[in-house]
Amino acid sequence: MRAALVLLLQIVTATNSVTVTTRDDIELRTERDLAEILREVPGVHVSNDTLFTRGANPEHTLYLWNGIELERPSLGAFSTAGVEQLQVARGPFSSIYGSEAMAGVVNVVTVPTKSDLRAVAEIGGDGLRNANVAAAYLAGTQTFSGAIETRDEDDREHHTAHALWRWKPGTFSLGVTARVADYDFGIHEGSERHFAIPIAQTLGRFGYELTLAESRRDDDFNDPDDPEGITEVALESFTRRARLATSTRTPIGTLIVGGELERHEDSDVTNLAANFEDIRRDERSLFVEDRFSHTFGAARVELSAGARWDDYETLGRELSPRAAAAVSIGANKLRGAWGESFRAPSATELFIPFYGNELLEAEHGRAWELGYDRTFGNDAQFSATFFSGEYEDLIIFDLTEQRYLNIGGATTEGLELGFNGRLTPALRAGASYTFLDTNEEDFDRDLLYRPRHSGSVFANYRSGNLDTSVVVLHTGTRADLLPVAPFTRVTNESYTNVDLNLQYHYGRFTPFLKLENLTGADYEETLGSPEAERRISFGVKFFQAFAK
Repeated sequence: MRAALVLLLQIVTATNSVTVTTRDDIELRTERDLAEILREVPGVHVSNDTLFTRGANPEHTLYLWNGIELERPSLGAFSTAGVEQLQVARGPFSSIYGSEAMAGVVNVVTVPTKSDLRAVAEIGGDGLRNANVAAAYLAGTQTFSGAIETRDEDDREHHTAHALWRWKPGTFSLGVTARVADYDFGIHEGSERHFAIPIAQTLGRFGYELTLAESRRDDDFNDPDDPEGITEVALESFTRRARLATSTRTPIGTLIVGGELERHEDSDVTNLAANFEDIRRDERSLFVEDRFSHTFGAARVELSAGARWDDYETLGRELSPRAAAAVSIGANKLRGAWGESFRAPSATELFIPFYGNELLEAEHGRAWELGYDRTFGNDAQFSATFFSGEYEDLIIFDLTEQRYLNIGGATTEGLELGFNGRLTPALRAGASYTFLDTNEEDFDRDLLYRPRHSGSVFANYRSGNLDTSVVVLHTGTRADLLPVAPFTRVTNESYTNVDLNLQYHYGRFTPFLKLENLTGADYEETLGSPEAERRISFGVKFFQAFAK
């Protein structure tokens, strides 16, 4: 299991843009869910728990949990309890993961590195009631960890839990992981279930990783005021996967060869009739990648090239190549990457009655980036990346034909800047900025909901036992739609949000005070969504470390 996580980081950090948020970063911010952490990542925009990576569609980012694919997780119900790292890689990764990894990959890591016990209790405005407990225990060849959280706020509630066990005697590793989440967001209720068995072993120059996984997601929408009479909709999706990746060290680099089998089933049932039930789609994949690194004097060169071949029962075949390179000299690194990617159409787009289109093809994308990284000492990093992407065959609902069609096209390009590090022994700071230019080719206009300018500033100052942290988030103007007829395009105004967090460390206990939207900025992330309000919350954290 650990090998799979290391593999992901090796592929990404060597030659691509990646942001890693650690447990310590999360603790400084006392953030409750991953959506809030993602808002500070360069190149990423979060709007009402919907993620846009480098201007691509939300469906173009793939989510992983400990390296295992998730079934469309709800960001609003993804707790930070028990999370050790959040890894966000930008760029096309279909050559590794296939469908959906067109613009980026988000990987949530819960594998612990030390034994400890953490707990949080918090109350606040808008009916906020939050409590969670996370524990980890490392004993010789075995690792145990788990977390559970329950939260109510503003007529929304969710309950999540996850657990992990790993046995690693020498070069062999066997694990079991599980995650469950239940949520109620008013007219939308749902649940997620994820289970996996990861196996890994290293045999000299050869190693393998085998993962058996199962995911299920159920969503129920109940709107008694729907004018069309469809007051209840139940969506169910179920996926089983088997993935094998082998690695061999050779004179020309580390060769990764593997394959994947997947079976996916979907159902869509309303109170009037079943749109479709138990629609099944099988996929077979093969992938290969070569990673080479060598030192020439003061310079270190890293190269990677690979491709993945996917064969869908209902779609056909897709080939996704990728190549990347990086040159490091001292504290400086220059890197570049290029790749092609795709997204398979969903069951709804293919089969929903009257509007579905079984002749739909996959969405396609190609993108490249050029970046520069600089490290300062051991605890500060700066990065700058120019990126460009082109997306074709985008699936849209055509109002004229009244069905889903492959007629959309879009381009995105921009600049990401990021800094994170310790400025003085007492002061830690971070900043991000994204310039994004998008174009919907059919209409020569900006894509909806993507701001041209966005960024963040974070600062933490430690004085004795007191930690003071400030997060400033800015979102620029963006194209939006009126939430009422005639639903015309308008401009949603820019806004700046400020959060303040105070923590006092007192032995094992840390009382904290959090002020969200400190300045009372008046804004809607998307027009028609709930307006932002100022909120104050109080809580206490408990931490106990255990000796190995």
